[in-house]
Amino acid sequence: MGREVWVKFDKGAEVYELFASEAGDDYIGCADTLTEARRVARDWANDWMN
Repeated sequence: MGREVWVKFDKGAEVYELFASEAGDDYIGCADTLTEARRVARDWANDWMN
């Protein structure tokens, strides 16, 4: 069983915002770069699975 992470780029703040739903109502965190966004998503998924 897997999880999806949805990412939106906030142009005003220049950050990537990560959510656990397409609607954007389950906030996970934010990141300055795509590489950091992948790390945030991976860490969130690992926490969710444990």
